[in-house]
Amino acid sequence: MSKYKGPMTAKELMVRLENDPEYCQRRARKDKKLKQHNEACKRLSKPMLDELREHSYVGDSINDIVNKYAPLPRDLVEMLLQWIERISGTFVEDMSIEARVVQIWVRALAAAKDQFDGQILVKCFERTNSESLKWAVANTVALTKPHSIDDWLTEKLKNEYWGKTLRDLGFN
Repeated sequence: MSKYKGPMTAKELMVRLENDPEYCQRRARKDKKLKQHNEACKRLSKPMLDELREHSYVGDSINDIVNKYAPLPRDLVEMLLQWIERISGTFVEDMSIEARVVQIWVRALAAAKDQFDGQILVKCFERTNSESLKWAVANTVALTKPHSIDDWLTEKLKNEYWGKTLRDLGFN
């Protein structure tokens, strides 16, 4: 039974939590895990960011680059697609750091200026078991309407789950 009775303010709750050793340990573990995740994302993204920098696309993250250069020009989109293809074939785990980073890159393509070949996105979708990455691909396809994926779209529209998802995203 809790030793605390009655309502409390958010400030009172925070004071209690900050004085709770179990909470502080859980929070420290969570903060450490988040820091490790962010460092791993930076390490994995560094070669791509270095290549983009060589082509005059400068930013500390893909989000910085999208914010600076959107709508994304064709050469930048092509470099992103090449990196997605390169990395998406290297992981199998649903929540791997690679899957999360590729998901960020896939979402960045939604800012493409022009239509592009969607075959690499299709390969990424088919290679992964990450539902969140698959959803990111489907969403990016819906937003950008890439070419060269009509057969894949037709097939996915027949699938009970992905067909509904794609129809919800505007495909018929």
